[in-house]
Formats: sequence, C-alpha cells, structure tokens
Amino acid sequence: MTDIERDRWPDEIRRIKDEMDMHATLKQRGWVAFKLEDGSPLDHAAYPTWNDAVKAAKWDRDRFMFLEIQPDGMTYREANAVLDFARKLYAGGYRIPNPEWTDHMASTMPIQPHDRTRMAKQLITGKPLYPSNIPYGNLPNMRKAH
Repeated sequence: MTDIERDRWPDEIRRIKDEMDMHATLKQRGWVAFKLEDGSPLDHAAYPTWNDAVKAAKWDRDRFMFLEIQPDGMTYREANAVLDFARKLYAGGYRIPNPEWTDHMASTMPIQPHDRTRMAKQLITGKPLYPSNIPYGNLPNMRKAH
C-alpha cells in the first residue's frame, strides 16, 4: 500500500487494519477487541476464543467489537466495513452476536451491498424477511409437500 492510499482513510480504520495485519504477520490466531469509539485495540492481545476477548473487555459488548484474525490480514475497505457495521448495529440498539450463537448466519456481516441493505431494512423494521407461512431453507421438513 502506498502512503496515498493510507492517507485516504481515517485514523480509526488505519488502527484496525494495522492491528489485524500485525497479528496476521505474527501468524497469530484468535480474536482481537477494538473500541467502537476510535477503533483502537483493547490491549494488542490475540485471545484464543471470542469469549476470552469479551472477558478481557470486561464483558462490555456495547463499546467494543471483536474480530477474528484472518491469515491474510485486513484491507482498509474491510476494516471500514466491519467498524461501520458494528456502529450501525449499536446505534440501532443491537449487538453483533456471539459466533457460537445457534443462528450463526445472522451474526455474520453480509458481503453483497444488496444483502447489507436488506439486512439493515429488516433490522430497522423488526419484521421477518419472510412471512411465517413460507418455509425457508433446504431441510426436508421445510419443503412444501405437493
């Protein structure tokens, strides 16, 4: 990355990217806690589990987000997207759920723009995406009997 690219991003995005890249370079695995306010890491530590990272932040899931270290680090756009997503959820009165939550797909950030728009709309309205009489999924019990 050039200094020109780096200068385009605000400090909080650079902090998140730098921290995630550092852990990836050190070949560490686990989770890192970041402050939603300014993107600074809690203590530069990699925790083995999500629960350990939350515990280190004194169970404060309202002011922190917890990111899993990826082997290839993080781009500026990814850092911006996860911070923006976490802040918007918090502003809407929600938290990013525990990754071990039984409905784990709802805890992941949508990748495609139309999916992010759809998720935000659903969270704002509080209405389910599909009517209750329409089964959704590929499990045998969800298939419509003919």
